[in-house]
Amino acid sequence: MKKSNKINRAVVLSIAIMMVFTTLIVTANTYHEKEPICLTNTPKADQVSLATISFSNKDVLWDNGDTDGSNGLSNAPQSAFGYRRALLDDFVIPAGETWELTDFHSFNLWNTLQPGSGTDFVLEFWSDAGGVPGSVVATTTTVSYTETATGRTWFSRPEFEIEYIYEPVTLTEGTYWIWGHVDGPENNFWMGIATQTGSECYCDYEDYPPIQPGSNIFGSPFDLSFVLTGTSGGEPGIPDLDCYGTLDFTDVTPGDTVSGTVTVENIGEENSNLDWEIESFPDWGNWTFDPEFGEDLGDGETATVAVDIVAPGEENTEYTGEIVFVNSEDPDDTCIIEVTLKTPVSQSLTFLELLAQRFPILAKILEMLF
Repeated sequence: MKKSNKINRAVVLSIAIMMVFTTLIVTANTYHEKEPICLTNTPKADQVSLATISFSNKDVLWDNGDTDGSNGLSNAPQSAFGYRRALLDDFVIPAGETWELTDFHSFNLWNTLQPGSGTDFVLEFWSDAGGVPGSVVATTTTVSYTETATGRTWFSRPEFEIEYIYEPVTLTEGTYWIWGHVDGPENNFWMGIATQTGSECYCDYEDYPPIQPGSNIFGSPFDLSFVLTGTSGGEPGIPDLDCYGTLDFTDVTPGDTVSGTVTVENIGEENSNLDWEIESFPDWGNWTFDPEFGEDLGDGETATVAVDIVAPGEENTEYTGEIVFVNSEDPDDTCIIEVTLKTPVSQSLTFLELLAQRFPILAKILEMLF
């Protein structure tokens, strides 16, 4: 091989090595420009004695467990470092129960700041889609947000408990997911647990492919440390449909419109909700109902239904019929409103009436004879 060829190959190889090395450096720098997604892979850091964590006086629906100190997962608003990071984890409302949720708690660390640096918490509730997050079912409205130091430290950072109180959110039985992040000025770490209850936590990171299992990013399954509290409504009661009202119209000129009202009521058990609709009504006349159906009528609550009827065209006729209301969830639970509408006799005079007006004496004689 010629010496010049050897030199050319050596130059090409050197250039290739330099390009690969440069690419690695750029990639590494690009990665390190991002905020860290977790604290460390080293288990437990400098834990001090456990603090006594006291939750509100509400009932505890879900306690996902205290952190084991093994790691904390990044969460922050977009304003903190240019991209939003949120975390998700699942919880369950037992069969037959309805909960009014109002309080959220978690254990967190700031990257460099002290407890009390946050301003709010962003919390949503998502449906479950077979063990993975589904879609948003409720978004919370903040009542108050506080950060309280627990007296523990992890990774040389003071831990704090978040207490986030929000306007009530009512959820019935089933599996759900929380979706949330701290609102604050820098990267925050939500402490977790190296074991799972239900499905592992999920990540919704704008700087990484969105909505994916935490293990795709952190290397192993992980759960979040959080508690949900509120008020249990117990088992939902059984609704019972009732209705009342008077729809009785007389001397209605054919083609005219008459109006009335009917009251629909749920006389069922406590904590029951009634969905109702109109099953049938008379086939004469032209009918309008407002509303035509109703949903989530609580126990003891009523709904007023406005009824308009355009009278049919026949004179001297009595029309009768029924409006049947039905419980949408129970076809055997119905109630009936009776309806009567009478049109008047024609006002044109008969021969005898006309004779009586013009010849009263003759009409009297005819009346006596016949």
